[in-house]
Amino acid sequence: MSKVLKAIASVAAVVASVALIASGVGSALGTTLLIGTLKVSTIAAVAGAVATVASLGASLLAQPPPAQGNISQVLIGANAPTPYPMGRTAIGGVLVHDRGYGPTTNKVPNPYRTQVLVLSGVRINSIQATLGDLNSIAFSGGAATGYFSGFLNRDTQLGLTPESDALAGPYGAIPDWSSAHKLSGKAAVMLTAKFDRAGKKFASGLPQWLHVVEGVWAYDPRLDSTVAGSSGTQRINDETTWSYTVNPALHALTYAIGRRQNDVLVFGPGYRVGAVDIGRIIPWANVCDANGWSVGGAIYEPGDAWANLKKICAAGGGEPIAGPVLTWRYRAPQAPLFRVTADDLADGDISVAAMQSRRERMNSVVPEYRSEAHQWEYVQAEAVSDASYVTEDGEDRPEVFRMDLVQDVDQAAQLAAYKLVDGRESGTIELTLKPRFGDFNPGQVGTIHIPEAGLVEQDVMILDRAFDPSSGTVQWKVISENPDKHDFALGVTGTAPPTFSIRTNEEIDDVAGALLDQSAQSRTLIQNSFPVGLTITPGP
Repeated sequence: MSKVLKAIASVAAVVASVALIASGVGSALGTTLLIGTLKVSTIAAVAGAVATVASLGASLLAQPPPAQGNISQVLIGANAPTPYPMGRTAIGGVLVHDRGYGPTTNKVPNPYRTQVLVLSGVRINSIQATLGDLNSIAFSGGAATGYFSGFLNRDTQLGLTPESDALAGPYGAIPDWSSAHKLSGKAAVMLTAKFDRAGKKFASGLPQWLHVVEGVWAYDPRLDSTVAGSSGTQRINDETTWSYTVNPALHALTYAIGRRQNDVLVFGPGYRVGAVDIGRIIPWANVCDANGWSVGGAIYEPGDAWANLKKICAAGGGEPIAGPVLTWRYRAPQAPLFRVTADDLADGDISVAAMQSRRERMNSVVPEYRSEAHQWEYVQAEAVSDASYVTEDGEDRPEVFRMDLVQDVDQAAQLAAYKLVDGRESGTIELTLKPRFGDFNPGQVGTIHIPEAGLVEQDVMILDRAFDPSSGTVQWKVISENPDKHDFALGVTGTAPPTFSIRTNEEIDDVAGALLDQSAQSRTLIQNSFPVGLTITPGP
């Protein structure tokens, strides 16, 4: 078995290097097609015929594994996590069924290959495009037009519960797939390719698929007439009344209360409605709209729901704050709501940290975001810095700040600027106050005037609070809040790196076909058929 695996690896390197040369962007395209086509008895011959190219491909493809959060790649596995896409974004999806099949046609056995990819575990708004090797493929009535006309078909579903019909291909029954496989509640795509006996179409293997979608719906309390001051027909307990939005605050709220199908929690931590501070979501959502901030990308479950919630909040400049009621801190100018003096201290003590740790006090932040102009990959924009901070620190201390669910360069730069200036706020200030201050929540802003502690009309934001039931006092942790930082951060615009072009599917196949022509044996293998392939069949 080890010899067979080594031979397969050699052939895989050949096909991967062909695609690498053709595309110019370093992606290993079509490997699955060629490997699945090979018969064990011919692997060694093919490996020998293309040994030089294999060696080149192996060296070029040596690279570290992708960073966590990369959603451009297709996931494969019976128990792979399920995606939850938000906003307009691109996603590879999860491959749940992959079969080669069909009667021998023009001396080609198994001429058809069908793949089913799940794009979301709940309903999405739309599937806007399918890309093959980053090239947009046009479809008319499910059939591809242009280069793949007559050789590629697509069927889609958005994730209704229940679905009325199962996805279907154009060439009759698909092995291990039936009308019972409806994938209800899941957005999915079925792609069916027909082998080109002439050897040109799919000469480099099946393309690497990527799908541009408008993601899941979210609840907007501003459009719910049962919420004070709001108007509309949306209801928090009826997902069919929700709507498509790119607002990060609304997606944070929606994910926090959880997504359910048939009364079963399928995404999110599932907070009770009464345990979530919905009133604070409304002004935060308004801030996101005013700033033009959006959420774009996907999270996955099973996974860390709290970490996922923090990623969603971060796209809107916020963060969740756990407690008896889940509330939110977000970055925006706020009017002071309270004023604390020495007379308000319950025990007379106050602890003040003059500054944050050196690790928090970076003076240059490099925003990293996901860019459609760069084939939906994560890229770094120009650093956001401040000369006075560098002078103060005596050296340049940059830090890369990755935002998994941000896809706009200006938004990324503004959030990076907030991270920069937040690091120049005070360290944590701890104080114990009289009971009347128990009505204020984390994230709210006020003023502390205690000159003997060095705090003179100092604006602060509440980070955390706790109650002492025996005395009725409340313990606060606060941090300074400089109101001038908002104008600075929101005035920053980002500079993205230059883009690069990619080869068309036809150019990729042309280069692959030319290299494969150098070996009569490999040419015969490519023409043989599609592979029987992987079968990971989901239930109804």
